[in-house]
Amino acid sequence: MDSTNLMVLFVFCILIIVIFIQYKKISKINKIYALSNQETTATMIDFENEIEKKAILIDKKEEFISNQSNQMQIIKRKYEDEIRDLKSYYKGIEGQLRNFGEINTHNILVDLKTELVESDVIKPNQMLIMSNIFVPFRDKKGELASRQIDHLLLMSSGAFAIESKYWQGNIMYGVSKSKEKEFGFILEKLYPKNKMDDESTIIFTENFGTNLEKDNKSIESLNVLSYGDPSGQVKSAAATLSSLFKGHGEKAWVTPVIFFNNKNKKFKNYSSSKEPVVILDEKSLREFLIDKIKNKNEFSEEQLKRMEKIVKDVNYLNN
Repeated sequence: MDSTNLMVLFVFCILIIVIFIQYKKISKINKIYALSNQETTATMIDFENEIEKKAILIDKKEEFISNQSNQMQIIKRKYEDEIRDLKSYYKGIEGQLRNFGEINTHNILVDLKTELVESDVIKPNQMLIMSNIFVPFRDKKGELASRQIDHLLLMSSGAFAIESKYWQGNIMYGVSKSKEKEFGFILEKLYPKNKMDDESTIIFTENFGTNLEKDNKSIESLNVLSYGDPSGQVKSAAATLSSLFKGHGEKAWVTPVIFFNNKNKKFKNYSSSKEPVVILDEKSLREFLIDKIKNKNEFSEEQLKRMEKIVKDVNYLNN
């Protein structure tokens, strides 16, 4: 073999060795790449699994929050219903107290009439009792309105609009800023728009509460209730009714009366006004009406029936 052939053989061997080395490197790289792909795939699967777990956890939290929100809404509606029912209950109690006072006065009037008729002091048509009536009038704007009267008593001796007040506590009737200066700060707080001589009524009621700063001892305190001017209320109603009678050709002045018919009260009259007539108990009411019957005979039975019809007709229209 000549030198040329030897050189060719040598080069060929070198090339074979180089190719083998490169093949080994490529095989190693392929293994590394394959392993890397496996690890990447595993990592991606783990990552996806983790994301899925977190998504499930988030869904559960959102579901929990939604359930809690629904529960809160249910609780809120429940308490709102309870508060509404409680307000309705108190309103009903207030109405019952008012109705009780009016029913009590009505029964007193009916009993008195029965006694007077049975004893031949009056005839049945000489004392007409009407309760819870409404009298129409035009307000300052010319719009139709009405005033409510608890009891209208039409007698031969006169017409009387009686307002029943079933109030208890310490009643300060007819107080004003100018005269009763000891109540000035209270009146100023309750009625800041009142003039100095405007009369109002305030009531002090006892209240027992718990003072946490004094070893939970029960202490006595006072509540101050404001009722405006009840005398103005009944005087306006009586004047409106008098105008109604006059408009129908009947000259009849209606006397306003306030009857405080709750026995659990202490009463002090600060008013300087002669009207309305203020009566504090059943005995005084009976005596007042009997005295009126004995001393005066103003209306005939026919007049009383006409006046009764006038009131019934306007009440029918209001209803």
